[in-house]
Amino acid sequence: MNEKLNQIVRIAKNKSFFYHNLYKDIDSFEEAPFMVEKDAIDNCLSLNIDKMSRIVSKSYVKDFVRCYSQHSRQLFVETWIKKLALFKPLGKVLIVCGKKEKIALVEVIKDAVEICDGEVVYLLPGQPLSKGSQLINDPSISTIISTDKASLALGQYSHKVGLHPNLKQVITLGKENNKAINQRINKYFNCEMHHGLYIDECECLLGFDEGKDGYVIDDNYHIEIVDNDKNILGNGEYGKLCFTTINDDCQPLIRYQTNLFTRIRRDNGRVDYVTSSEMDNNLYRFEGLIDYYIDDKVNIVALSQIDEERLYREVGKYNNLEVNIKYVSDYITE
Repeated sequence: MNEKLNQIVRIAKNKSFFYHNLYKDIDSFEEAPFMVEKDAIDNCLSLNIDKMSRIVSKSYVKDFVRCYSQHSRQLFVETWIKKLALFKPLGKVLIVCGKKEKIALVEVIKDAVEICDGEVVYLLPGQPLSKGSQLINDPSISTIISTDKASLALGQYSHKVGLHPNLKQVITLGKENNKAINQRINKYFNCEMHHGLYIDECECLLGFDEGKDGYVIDDNYHIEIVDNDKNILGNGEYGKLCFTTINDDCQPLIRYQTNLFTRIRRDNGRVDYVTSSEMDNNLYRFEGLIDYYIDDKVNIVALSQIDEERLYREVGKYNNLEVNIKYVSDYITE
């Protein structure tokens, strides 16, 4: 592995404008500095080690542009194929697309699902929960792939209008594995749940929980855990999760430091679940809530009645913030 990582550094140094400057005085992986989200955003196109003429698709993720060559895109499809093969026969799959800019990701999942003999339908950007509930009311729909919050909203809406979808599994993507959200999704859909550790700001799927304790990291990524001084920590020690893309010959990310606080478990070598923020943990326990955002107050979107007195007491007073609740009959989710 060490020689493979050193080779990645040498190739990036020779072929990428960004890495050429960053690595001008180094040749080995262990000497390579860590990069953060701002580095990737500011230099997203100069990360490329392949020619721009060979780029076949792009995703615009926040301010980052994720570029795919034919080979790197196929690699991403194959990653999804390996993961989907772990689950029950897919049948018909509902993908909640979210933002329009992520259509490239959705197309990768679609290709993988079809290779696994599944069929894809979409809840498209801008379409409401009522449309999604119509889709999952189709008894041939067996699987949902979405963010956890989108699955929660869709499940709660379906429950509210009296639908009982016959799902086999819900596959959620995100950095965090929120127990309160998972419990509510399971209540509404009563099916198996799986979670993928997905770094959305740079479109990297590091691994799935596979029904076990922690995430099984895909072979296409090298994981490190570091402290605040960038010292490499041993298994079982908590720190910031960093990763390197091993086989991406288009736009490699080398020693990308996330803001995720976790560890590599000593007992099984898996990356431990990333816990949600305290606010997420508190708010998503409340039945009725499907979304929220914070400005100078806590703004809550709810599909059904919330225990407002308890909410004000446990969330508003505790955080010294005003709570504003907006009840909706339908909602457009991401």
